[in-house]
Amino acid sequence: MAKINIIGELTMKQKFKKIAGITGIVVGVIGVGSFTFYKVLENSHEYEKKEAALAGGMPEHQYDKIKEDKEESEKQTAKVGGVASGTGLTNDSGEYEVISVMHKMTHQKVASDDKWGAVPMTSANIDKVINVVETNDFEYEDNILNILDKWKRGDFDAIVQDHNYFWGLQNGTIGKAYGIMSEKEEAKFIENNFK
Repeated sequence: MAKINIIGELTMKQKFKKIAGITGIVVGVIGVGSFTFYKVLENSHEYEKKEAALAGGMPEHQYDKIKEDKEESEKQTAKVGGVASGTGLTNDSGEYEVISVMHKMTHQKVASDDKWGAVPMTSANIDKVINVVETNDFEYEDNILNILDKWKRGDFDAIVQDHNYFWGLQNGTIGKAYGIMSEKEEAKFIENNFK
């Protein structure tokens, strides 16, 4: 029971607590209501799009596949953490650093369930990595230089294998590459992460 002063009113502190509590409840109800309203509108819009496609003769499985492909594409091109504009390598960089940078360079081109870090796959960055590797004596130097030579020539046909090679050298457990992004997806990845 609330303490009452001599004239039978709540103290200022008690009034403030009561008002703050009521305000918190009102704000919470408004927040939940707004979120619910947004989700209902979002689902309604998606339902209308699907119904229009089905009414236009598109089979439901085809519509669902298109939607899944769009969601997958958005996932692959999303902004990732750990983005760098350059390699950050110096002539004194170690092999692990080179492997890490090359792994991050592949993220611009591969599809995987998880990506952390990205370095632009540019001629300047490829040249920088080649210079560092040729300046040092690394255990995996031959493999690394063979991959860099392909990249320098614009040959990315084996980029999934390249990614998974570096991923494996780093004892990767999550994010194994399983495909190559389309040119449109790669352009979107570059826009989202490097611009």
